[in-house]
Amino acid sequence: MHSSNDCTRPCARRTGLTEGRAYSRSDNRTQRRLGLKAPGRFSFFGESRRRLQQIKYLGIQQANVRGPPDCWHQTLGILTYTRVKGVIHVGDRPPAHREALPHSTERINLMHHRCLTALAVAIGLLAIGAIPASAGSVNITVSTKCSPCTYSITVFGSIDANITLTVHTTVTFTSQSGAVTSVNRDIPITGSNGSYSATVSDIASPVDCANTFGVSAQASLTFPSKTVNATFSGGLMGGCSAPPSVCTTGPQSLVYNVKENSNNASEIVWFNSHFKLQGTVPSSDFTVNVTNQTITFGPSTLAVPDAVITFSSQVNCASTSFNTSTNEWDTFIPLAYATHADEIFSAGLAYILPSNFPQNVNNVAWNATFTSTAPSLHFQFQYGAANYLSQNNRGEVFPLTGGGQPDYNVMMIDPVHNAPTCNGYNGGDHAGTPENPQVKGLVTGGGSGGGGSNWTGSWSSTPTYICAAP
Repeated sequence: MHSSNDCTRPCARRTGLTEGRAYSRSDNRTQRRLGLKAPGRFSFFGESRRRLQQIKYLGIQQANVRGPPDCWHQTLGILTYTRVKGVIHVGDRPPAHREALPHSTERINLMHHRCLTALAVAIGLLAIGAIPASAGSVNITVSTKCSPCTYSITVFGSIDANITLTVHTTVTFTSQSGAVTSVNRDIPITGSNGSYSATVSDIASPVDCANTFGVSAQASLTFPSKTVNATFSGGLMGGCSAPPSVCTTGPQSLVYNVKENSNNASEIVWFNSHFKLQGTVPSSDFTVNVTNQTITFGPSTLAVPDAVITFSSQVNCASTSFNTSTNEWDTFIPLAYATHADEIFSAGLAYILPSNFPQNVNNVAWNATFTSTAPSLHFQFQYGAANYLSQNNRGEVFPLTGGGQPDYNVMMIDPVHNAPTCNGYNGGDHAGTPENPQVKGLVTGGGSGGGGSNWTGSWSSTPTYICAAP
């Protein structure tokens, strides 16, 4: 327990308390303690300042001070104070003396206790365990589709406790003429194993999908200690009357030496692919679809989600998100970087090796078909496979959805190499890199990678698939 001297003496030197009035039956005690010549009024000068610790026992209700009120109101046990033209008057004005005091311009009620400073520290220490979460992060992506004309919002990030909070989002649709339509939506999120992810799917579009709109978004999440924000840009809504695909590569298959064995059971294999564009690349917007994708993995055939890659003059940065409602990868690339980017994320599959994984797998085959709205494209295709631990001894856990499957949006997949990304990812990382730092920390040897900083696995050979008229 701190003595009153412990609380008051350090602040006594800073308050500049010089005089005051006592309005209570303790006036006589005030007079005796402070050596005053007349009750009800007193002064503090020189040695009398040492008696500041007595103030809270003397019934003093008003005083003039010079100094920081955050010091003296805590240490002197004052109930209230008022501020008048730079002079602090401590205490409420007693009715009998109301006319003798100046008109107050500010009043703040304070808690009366023996030593507020010590009590505040104690309360703070007790409250630490009650704070649900002190920090975290937020990210936001928006995906769209034509049939029906809807959009989906995904928010994800890190959180240091399993609590429920609300992410405030605003999605903005900008027409080619500059007209803006904004929609606000609150999305509840719940932390699990240090991360969270929530998707609101198939929201009816507020704009006509026959036209083309740029899509951007903002997200805000407030923790007890701070507010974090995120932005998304580069999305497109509409243009649903776009021409159909005019070329196809037909089914293609690429075999690669990937080593997995029973020692890797329960790990996650991140199969990821990318391409580089060559051939006749148009100067106007176009799309690439990657469909009919499977991976032959030992005796198993794994289904890979479809992918849509949009090259648009309406975006100035690259982004990738996973649309959980359509089960497809949606990637946007600035048209200006269609030939400049040397790795464009195509598609990926995170596969959890069964706990009873029995076999040794040495070769896998990635099967896919490319189509495009632009004729005469050439795709230089590659893929890799990197292994990730489900958790490690540092408490890091691979992000999973509520259904127990890898959460692609929380993994934060890098969409491109050698082009700007909307999330500001490391420009030196390969396309397909999970940019979530927690996921990066779980990489280990296996697949076609050796762990360390090889987050995609080493690449396969690079065949060229030619997109020709069907």
